[in-house]
Amino acid sequence: MNSEINVKTLFRNGMAAFARTDYQEAVALFNQIVDLDPDFVSVFTSRGAAHFKMNHLQEALADFNRAIDMAPDNSKAFHLRGLVFQKSGDTEKALDDFNRAIEIDPEYGAAYNSRAGLLFNAGQGEAADNDMQMVQHLANKQLGEYANEINLVRTDYMRLEAMEIVPELDR
Repeated sequence: MNSEINVKTLFRNGMAAFARTDYQEAVALFNQIVDLDPDFVSVFTSRGAAHFKMNHLQEALADFNRAIDMAPDNSKAFHLRGLVFQKSGDTEKALDDFNRAIEIDPEYGAAYNSRAGLLFNAGQGEAADNDMQMVQHLANKQLGEYANEINLVRTDYMRLEAMEIVPELDR
């Protein structure tokens, strides 16, 4: 149990380092997790993303490959590996990975966005426009879903308040 808590703490700290753009610290923390729990798929995706940010493309590619081997339905790993291929100049493999990410998760807006850029640069403007329309559609949909969730929370709170379960706040 202690190891599980340590892994969660290390992962949280690694993600915090990533958010601070301290990618070296993030990789160091993710390395510790790999030593403790080599079956933790998310750590390979996250460490690969940190390597990608530092332009360590071979390390990133190895981590994304490992994540995909462990979880073949990991749309994020396919998308991120596609970015590595794109940056390496292998647009065919990048397109294959973006397509696979979208096939796994048809609502993965970032993969559509990446594919749109790739298609636009390849002179396929109409296909790129279609992907950008999908990105806009998904953004609007997700914003609507978020607003509905907020409204549900507010409605539940108001219901509880009306039942006098929630104490009034001092004003």
